[in-house]
Amino acid sequence: MNEWHSGYCNHVGAVPAECKGLAAAAAALSTTAYTIDEASIWSSDEVDFPASLGWEFFDEVHIDQTQSVSIGNTDVDGRAVIYIHERLGILAVAFRGTETGTWVPGMSETGTNWDTNYDKELIDCNLGENACGHLHKGFSDLYQALQDDVVQAFNRAIAAHNPQKLLVTGHSLGAALATLFAYEVAATTIRAELMQVVTFGSPRVGDPAFARQYRSVVKHTISVVAKCFYSDPGIM
Repeated sequence: MNEWHSGYCNHVGAVPAECKGLAAAAAALSTTAYTIDEASIWSSDEVDFPASLGWEFFDEVHIDQTQSVSIGNTDVDGRAVIYIHERLGILAVAFRGTETGTWVPGMSETGTNWDTNYDKELIDCNLGENACGHLHKGFSDLYQALQDDVVQAFNRAIAAHNPQKLLVTGHSLGAALATLFAYEVAATTIRAELMQVVTFGSPRVGDPAFARQYRSVVKHTISVVAKCFYSDPGIM
C-alpha cells in the first residue's frame, strides 16, 4: 500500500461514510463517465457513492457522434469527466469506456468505439519529451482527439481548487485513455507521487518499451482485471 492509498481517509476530519476506499471511489467515478445523467448514477444502489458524500462535478469533455472528429480513417467518440473532493483534496479524472450502439445485420455497429478498439496498429508514442515506445493506434487517436480539451479542463480544475492529490481512472477503453492521460501528466506537469491511477479491465495500451517508460514516471497504479480459471488441463 503506497502513501497515497493509505492516506486516502487517514486525516483529521475524515468522514467515515466517505471512506469507502480508493477502488470503490474509482469504480463509482468510472461509472459516471458513461452517462450525462450524473444524478441517476450517484443515486444508484449498485454504486452507493452519492455526490452528497463529497464528490462534486467540475467539468466534462465529450466528443459524440454529432461532434465526431476524424483522425486518419477512424471516427472517434469519447468522454472524460472531472470531479473534485474538497474535503479530501482530490481531483479525479475519469474516462468513459467503450460505448455500445445499435447493431444492424450486415453492417458494423453504429455509435460505438469498436473501430477505435480494433485499430491495433502500433504507432510512435509522442507523449512527453522522452521516447516512450509505441502505442495502440486506436487508443492513441482517441486520446489525441480528447487531449487538448481534457488538459485544459484539468488545468482549470487545478487553478480553481489547488488539489493535493490526483486520481485518474477508467474502465475498459476508458482505462486505456486514463493510462495515456496519466503518463502525459506525470511526464510533463505534476509530481508523480501526487497521482494515483486505478483502472478496471484495461487492454494493452502499448508495447513493452511504453510499459517500461510508464512505470518509470507513474509511481502508483492499481490495475483491476478479471482472471479466468479452467479445470481442463488442456486449456492454458
